[in-house]
Amino acid sequence: MVAFLLAVFVAYVMAATLYPILHWQSSWAVVWKMFVAAAVLACPLLIPADRIIGRAFAALVCVDLFFRLTDLTRQARRPGATVPTWQIYAWFLIPFPALLVVYGAKQRLSSTSSTSALAALARTALGGTVFLGALALTLAATHSAVLRGSFWLDHAVKVAIFAVAIESLAQALAGLERLAGFKTRPIVDGAILSRTPAEFWSRFNNRVHDWLYLNVFLPSGGMRAPFRGLIAVFLVSALFHELMFGIATSRFDGYQTTFFLLQIPAVMLSRGLERLSKAWGLAGQIIARGLTILWLGATSVFFFHGVDRVFPFVYASEPWLP
Repeated sequence: MVAFLLAVFVAYVMAATLYPILHWQSSWAVVWKMFVAAAVLACPLLIPADRIIGRAFAALVCVDLFFRLTDLTRQARRPGATVPTWQIYAWFLIPFPALLVVYGAKQRLSSTSSTSALAALARTALGGTVFLGALALTLAATHSAVLRGSFWLDHAVKVAIFAVAIESLAQALAGLERLAGFKTRPIVDGAILSRTPAEFWSRFNNRVHDWLYLNVFLPSGGMRAPFRGLIAVFLVSALFHELMFGIATSRFDGYQTTFFLLQIPAVMLSRGLERLSKAWGLAGQIIARGLTILWLGATSVFFFHGVDRVFPFVYASEPWLP
């Protein structure tokens, strides 16, 4: 815990040094901004290599901070941009709401909102309970002889549990954010209901999705060059996941990169899948959703390989990948 707190503390100290030069565009200021960004991402390395879970959570905090800093820097370059006060700057860097990394996105609930504290509390309690139940089920499944005997069955079960766990955790966090007075959309918002891979990725971690749209997709050409922007988005996603899992496990194996690059053709084909679901009615929707689930379930074996390295209780069977 001490090492984790030290890593996070150093990351935020580095972030604080960026504030005085946030709007400066001189060569040395640009170099310092790049150094700060790299230093923030490297801070989890202050945690001993055998503390894999601690490194993983520190990497998540530091990547969140990196996203916030880069979005602030992007917005500071806009013509007529105003310098935020130190209080606003520091407030934005606080990692709550979770992964709300676009500057200006912390929208307060109005006093006339119909959302009650009781409803938000119930949302948090229910989401948290389901999440803990999914975690308990994952732990219990490690003792299943059936799952130990078949990796692919084990993987299918764990993907299904993960889908429930991540959706319920997102609802619990959204409830906490409502209690704190923030009007936020759940980080994962019905991703399991997606008809296409493109819809899935717009619903899954939609907060980082917004950051990628503003900081990667638009600078890569936006709708003038959508395929180039799409490729850039998944390349950046692959890079950060490879980095986070690599720092946590002290091993860069390329599996995260493989997973995210495999999503590019699937997203490109999503329009055709969407047309099929509309043209064929209910049957088309079932086919589209089934193909989406099948594709994500099959390719996620690369993603879960990293998850299993961080949390070795995920799989009951021996890993399929080395």
